[in-house]
Amino acid sequence: MFLGINSDDGHAEDHIYRVFKNAMYIQQFEGGNKDVLAVSSILHDLHRWVRNKANEFISPKESVSYVKKIISPLKLGFQEEFLICEAVENHEYRVYESIKNEFSIETRILQDADNLDAIGSIGIIRTFKYGFVHGVPDYISNIPLTQNAIYYDNIDPSTIHHIYNKLMRIDKNLNTITAKKLSIDRMKIVSLFFDEFIREWNFYEE
Repeated sequence: MFLGINSDDGHAEDHIYRVFKNAMYIQQFEGGNKDVLAVSSILHDLHRWVRNKANEFISPKESVSYVKKIISPLKLGFQEEFLICEAVENHEYRVYESIKNEFSIETRILQDADNLDAIGSIGIIRTFKYGFVHGVPDYISNIPLTQNAIYYDNIDPSTIHHIYNKLMRIDKNLNTITAKKLSIDRMKIVSLFFDEFIREWNFYEE
């Protein structure tokens, strides 16, 4: 098994491998260090597999010390190690506003590679798998659908709210031209799914 990871919440080895492939594809057009992107892609969700003393999963920033231990045998240069740690620590960064992303090209590509796997048909499946595993309802119709200026994990009351608040505007948070092009068809799928879900849900109330 890839990294020995097995999970049903959408962050298993298949997700890691797709993020890796996305990053390698984007790098061909946007540049950046391939080795940094390969390693950071594989380790980007390490925080989801490490627990602290309170038996809670750690944050990406807290996972950096573990990343350093894992990559130590690779004998990388200081700059490569720094870029890998920066990418892993900040891969979940998102604001959904026109704020310039000051991170390295490697971090921006990893952000895009991860975000691309959150949309399209696979992204929808992953979102419902995560909701099922973590006890999130599919939809709570009496809670208004809203989009916050800054997205924070674990605040959406239902999976449909999560799709509306996060997935429906992921394209606004992409950094590279290549990723934006790749997102076009995937965003159409997300939008069509959301619109059709709401239409079917409200069918008998029309």
